Amino acid sequence: MTCRFVVVVMVCLLVLVERTAGADDALKRKAEAAAQGGNYQRATILYRSLLDRDPQPEYLLELARCYRKLNDKQQAVVHYQKYVGIISEGAGAKEAQTYLAMNGEQRTQQVEPTRAPPPLVAQQADDSEGAHAPPAAAPSTYNPGSVYPVSASSYAYNANVPWGIQEKVRKWHVNVCGDESGSWKFCEVGGRNRSENDFIKRYARFTGSSELNHCVTPHSPIGFSVVGGLSAVSTIMLGAGFGLAFSGQEYNDAGRRTSRYINGLDVAITGAAILSIATVFGWPFTVFQPRTQHNIQREQADRLAKEYNRGLERTYGLTQ
Repeated sequence: MTCRFVVVVMVCLLVLVERTAGADDALKRKAEAAAQGGNYQRATILYRSLLDRDPQPEYLLELARCYRKLNDKQQAVVHYQKYVGIISEGAGAKEAQTYLAMNGEQRTQQVEPTRAPPPLVAQQADDSEGAHAPPAAAPSTYNPGSVYPVSASSYAYNANVPWGIQEKVRKWHVNVCGDESGSWKFCEVGGRNRSENDFIKRYARFTGSSELNHCVTPHSPIGFSVVGGLSAVSTIMLGAGFGLAFSGQEYNDAGRRTSRYINGLDVAITGAAILSIATVFGWPFTVFQPRTQHNIQREQADRLAKEYNRGLERTYGLTQ
């Protein structure tokens, strides 16, 4: 019973990981098929959805190509500009630069950041009595528990970008937050704290800069050795167990399973269980980095957060 339970859990975990990883791939295939079939309107919708899930520059390039086919020069120029703002070399960048050079007059000006309008006060309900509705309360400042924002970012809003995307970008904006002890961390407006390694990875993605790569904290070599060793041993057990189980007869003359088959299957199941534990718990624990562990200097953090936020806004089309 225990072995069967372990097998069922392992299969469920593998199916869940496969479905999560394959969702974006399936959506990407649909977008590619729509573009290849000439349904560019549907392709733009699908590529925008992919861009919402994972802001990769290639989706900006594909969107620009779809808008070219739709003869929407303005949107094509906008997305080509976003692409070359991130990727400045390669065939895609050359394609974008050629199109921009030929359609320079279509370039859209950067939309100036606008502030949200102040809350409207209800009109006078009864002129004779002079009654007025109370003004709406101002939005509260983000305060993640006992941590307060040391530096706050401002957000650019663009009427051409759907509100849902703007809200996502606003929540992903990074501030530098601290507490009374003087420690600090990178925290998102939406409430999530980022480790320094995570911030460096996302900084490189959104800004295209590798200036922080030297600040990445290397992970524990001991942890990697232990978890890697367990993974290797469990993989060998898995292969050897199945090899032992299926290399001979499954049933003997009496109609019962042979001890060779049973022992081999037990070894394989044990190896699979160890490999699952190492994958689900061992590797995440090994690569975990405390939120307050830093190689970045505190005096640089504010500037880096602002550059990160500007790159984030450019990626999602809020600014040029």
